[in-house]
Amino acid sequence: MEFPIVEYKAVSANGLPLLNQTVNDLISKGWEPQGGICTLPHGLGAVWYAQAMIRRDADAI
Repeated sequence: MEFPIVEYKAVSANGLPLLNQTVNDLISKGWEPQGGICTLPHGLGAVWYAQAMIRRDADAI
């Protein structure tokens, strides 16, 4: 059984190493990635990366 989602956030970074660090930090705090990453063009040739994150709550049932 999946527990209900109690919180959602989108995190972004201007490089994959920083996004990986942010996502891994959130995973260690109980968050889960939701779906895949998204690339966002930003300026002249720059790319930002985004990842949706969710937090579930076993006590919310």
